[in-house]
Amino acid sequence: MANELNIVLPDAGLIITCQVYLNAQLIYTVNLSEVSAGSGLYSGSMPLGASAGNYLLVFRSGGENVGGGSILWDGAQEVTLIPVKAKTDALNTDRLAVCSTVDITAQQIASLI
Repeated sequence: MANELNIVLPDAGLIITCQVYLNAQLIYTVNLSEVSAGSGLYSGSMPLGASAGNYLLVFRSGGENVGGGSILWDGAQEVTLIPVKAKTDALNTDRLAVCSTVDITAQQIASLI
């Protein structure tokens, strides 16, 4: 993928970097480019080889922080989470379990209820 790191600023023609942090440690510094002259839209790409993780982004210009955000990365591209609204009125919350496996049997599910 490309151009996952983006920021829109009111000023054009700036030199913008994006500091990419993982677990509170600076991992990468990416130089951003203005998409088109005078647009104030700056863009850059996650570095090749960046491992999967939830990265903190700090955008800087002239030694000042000008913005921030985060990106969930799977090692090759940005992951977009889709919110799921859970139906909670029928859950037995004292025995609630979250399963991350897809090969669970009906008996295993029934034992959780």
